[in-house]
Amino acid sequence: APGVPPHLALGSCLVDEATPDDVRVGRAIAAGILRTARVQKLARPYRVVLVDHGTTSPLVNAVRGRLTRTVRSLLGSRALAVEEASMERRDGSEYDFNDPLLERLVGVRPPFDTGDVIVAMAFLQP
Repeated sequence: APGVPPHLALGSCLVDEATPDDVRVGRAIAAGILRTARVQKLARPYRVVLVDHGTTSPLVNAVRGRLTRTVRSLLGSRALAVEEASMERRDGSEYDFNDPLLERLVGVRPPFDTGDVIVAMAFLQP
């Protein structure tokens, strides 16, 4: 109605730190990795990098770490390595928590310097 202010109801985050046993997003990422490996006919064990855009918040970065641990656990022996990375970061040591950058991991650091590497994107939009 005109003149009545809206009421906003805030939904929960996709990965809620208050529910550490909720692995739905990690399970979805792992399923996407396995689908990519199957479609691309990649040989096991897989090399996987879970990547996000990068952040100024250590709390947001902790979610990437949680997702990486979940995916690593779900893939088990099907993966040679599952690591996390950022696409970008701000300058300054206070943002070191974003490391490694994807560009300094894939093609550079073992075991991501040879063979096929699956890059799993931990974001909804490019």
